[in-house]
Amino acid sequence: MKYPHFFLGAASLAALLVFAFQPGLGAEVGVLGGFTCSRFSSPGLSWTYDLGYSVGAFANLRWTRALRLQAELRFSSARSEAVIPIRYFSYRQDVKLGKTIQSVELPLMLHVYPFDWSIIRPNVQLGAYGAVNVHGQDRLDYQGASHTENIEDELHRFNAGFLVGVGIDFHEGRILWHLSVLWRIPLNPLAANDLGQRIDSTGFLISLGAGLWNPGGRAQ
Repeated sequence: MKYPHFFLGAASLAALLVFAFQPGLGAEVGVLGGFTCSRFSSPGLSWTYDLGYSVGAFANLRWTRALRLQAELRFSSARSEAVIPIRYFSYRQDVKLGKTIQSVELPLMLHVYPFDWSIIRPNVQLGAYGAVNVHGQDRLDYQGASHTENIEDELHRFNAGFLVGVGIDFHEGRILWHLSVLWRIPLNPLAANDLGQRIDSTGFLISLGAGLWNPGGRAQ
């Protein structure tokens, strides 16, 4: 199948909507956005952290005042840079490599609220994600010139991992905001380079979500 990520995205969105239409359980639907701070790793290169983005939607169900289950659908971009040193006798030149990988992700998170404060509600977040890598690109900067190349053939189509972090919920007017900082722990590599060496990725995911619809009309 040429574009499996489209079908995965449609199925994930349908699951979110079904998940949301449970007013008796205290449901909430909203949008989220933020940025990623990622660093790749591969043999022979020293990669640095770089910023990407993440946008999407979420739906959650409140089991109790202390527990929520949240499903998300995200489109995310991870980016990192490395320097490739070229040495040939007395000739020395560094080539800057920037790699970007975009993916459709479906995280499923458990939010635990140890304190039930009225103004803000801090929480611990644990979960897992599955993803489809949909696009990859390399950019080479060399002697003032730039060259870009698509790297779809290098990508591993599917990847998965865990997310762990903390968050804060707070009200502003009629909107319930969710701020979260998550650490990504991948289970398998994102891609393999031309030599067949694996390319892994770790990093932070920082996002702000806005709860726009509460079908149950209950305090969250």
